[in-house]
Amino acid sequence: MSDAKIVPFWSRTPDENYRRMVDAARRSHAFGTDLDFDATGWPVGAGGTRRSGGSASTTTTLWFTASSMKGRKAAFVAEPMLEPFAGFIKAYVRLHEAASPQLNMSGHGNAIRAGRYLYAALADKARDPCLLEPEDFRRAAELARRDVAESTVPYRIGVYLARMAKFVSDRGIAGRRIDFANPFAHEDQKTRISPEAEAARDTKLPSEAALAALGSIPTADLSDRDLLLLRVVQLLACAPWRIGELLTLPVDPEVYEAATHNGIPALDADGQPVMRYGIRYLGSKGWSWDVKWIPTTMTDVAKRAIRDITRITASARAVARYMHDNPGRAWLPLPYGGGPPDRLLTPPEIADLTGVRNDHLGRNARDIIYDNGIPVQQLPGRRIACRQDDFEAFLLSRSETLPEGHPLARHECLMLVHRNFFHSLKGEQRSVVEFVDYPAVQEFLCGRGGSGSIFERHGLAMPDGSPIRMNTHQLRHFLNTIGQRGGISQLEMAMWSGRRHVAQNAVYDHLSGYELAEKARTMIETDRMRGPIRIAFDRHPPVERSAFLQVHLSTAHTTDLGMCLHDWAAAPCPHHGACAAGCADCAVVKGDPAGRERARKRLAEAEIMLDKARAEAGDGTYGAANFVAYHERLVAGLRAIMAIHDDASIPDGTIVQLPALPAPEEPDRLAG
Repeated sequence: MSDAKIVPFWSRTPDENYRRMVDAARRSHAFGTDLDFDATGWPVGAGGTRRSGGSASTTTTLWFTASSMKGRKAAFVAEPMLEPFAGFIKAYVRLHEAASPQLNMSGHGNAIRAGRYLYAALADKARDPCLLEPEDFRRAAELARRDVAESTVPYRIGVYLARMAKFVSDRGIAGRRIDFANPFAHEDQKTRISPEAEAARDTKLPSEAALAALGSIPTADLSDRDLLLLRVVQLLACAPWRIGELLTLPVDPEVYEAATHNGIPALDADGQPVMRYGIRYLGSKGWSWDVKWIPTTMTDVAKRAIRDITRITASARAVARYMHDNPGRAWLPLPYGGGPPDRLLTPPEIADLTGVRNDHLGRNARDIIYDNGIPVQQLPGRRIACRQDDFEAFLLSRSETLPEGHPLARHECLMLVHRNFFHSLKGEQRSVVEFVDYPAVQEFLCGRGGSGSIFERHGLAMPDGSPIRMNTHQLRHFLNTIGQRGGISQLEMAMWSGRRHVAQNAVYDHLSGYELAEKARTMIETDRMRGPIRIAFDRHPPVERSAFLQVHLSTAHTTDLGMCLHDWAAAPCPHHGACAAGCADCAVVKGDPAGRERARKRLAEAEIMLDKARAEAGDGTYGAANFVAYHERLVAGLRAIMAIHDDASIPDGTIVQLPALPAPEEPDRLAG
């Protein structure tokens, strides 16, 4: 048995713990054994999926710089992080990758972004993580709040700052325990009835004009370039895709399956089996291969899109298939294809093969040869030529490849085109293939520089004459909101959208207060709501029920426990912040996992506070009896909410209005 003793971190100095952590990170095999730990930029593998936006590059770069890297030129001017903080953030990223390999690098990028604010907060402490204190994390969070305007970005930065605080505490890097919680509220905790909420909602959903314009673009005269991108956008409108998932579709992705209802095969009016239509895709963010089922009303749109995309990309996939079947050889048209490797190609021939605009001397082709280091042979008369195998090696280096370990071969990907396929000036290089990427789709929708969007080129604009602008993720938000409006269950919504956690649905739910009220009114009329309003609704004559609902359910908004049915436009809420303590306007969405978990945690906290209040009351503490009364009501309300969630007789998705608790007695201000 070894006599070596395990020395706990608290018996060592912070500097010693820091050095041990960095040494462990240097020895780690995460990102590969050949990683240059001291480099400012780490070219790391894309984890088997493409980077955000659908890029097909095999690597992405993690930059450990004091400022963010925006654009390629930033790599030459950004200031590298100084030691010892640089070693800390690099060790944090590499050890985290070793413990939990990431499917893409966005999580590590967010960690580095949060680290930059912590780096700035340590400016007066020599950038030394061993001198970290809770105040440094609070200062970093404040810097993030001032620096970014997007509503969800500070929350994400706060998440990683909290993780780093736990990291330095658990490893004894700081000289003290650091307790830091994310100070930013997630977007789903905000009210939906303020002007700010309305404005934020509008930016995440496509405008009515944009949706109408998408359906009015004539396709008869579209070039294959525009038709391909239009079909991609139309597929985005058929199901809640992430753009990266759509741009990595396999060839022949269509799936047909017999539809069932309660386990029984569904039949149409003629007694024939109903077939549902889906598209197979490789998910992201922890989601593997799955099928995105297309609603019946959009099936024809999706089928037409897949059919046109398959036709347009067929020639590029044929080139990729040739390269797959003939390793080391590039596809060339006859009479060059498959020719002898030592054949000499002249500049005019290279110009034809690359699609460049060329003069009679082949000067543009000469630029290609010399700029790319293709070996040259001198011919009589000051002419030059290059061997075909050298030229083919150049072409092979220009074609995009997939990340190592990707489950598909390049020719098995649907969204494959020839190089310069989307370029309006450069000639198409048919021997080189690349993947359809996000910038091409976004330029199609919004234009860039002197290139107008598809809407501008067809004379389509907003009602006020301004250009139509939209992005691909707005359609995902739109379909999620439509699903929420239609009453789809949270589990179904998460699965349809390719999410691992049901709680993530809330970020994509942009129903306004009036739309939430309309949803609640519809659920009452379809027997999917219970509580005092439903009881009163049933007691009214049928002719009066609609007017009753308009008065008593004119608006609604979400809370951390479910929904609030109070009309804030009529009067302030008398129970604001105490929804569970007997408020009859509080409603619960049965089976909502996020709401149930919040209620469970709040119940545990309230029971602790109730015990403490009773102990204080037993000791005769002044005013403690009032705290006992309040927490008794709060505990009773939260237990009622938990009982609703745990009641198997109530279908998931049902809105249940809490019963009103007896009004509390007037507090006795002289109570002991």
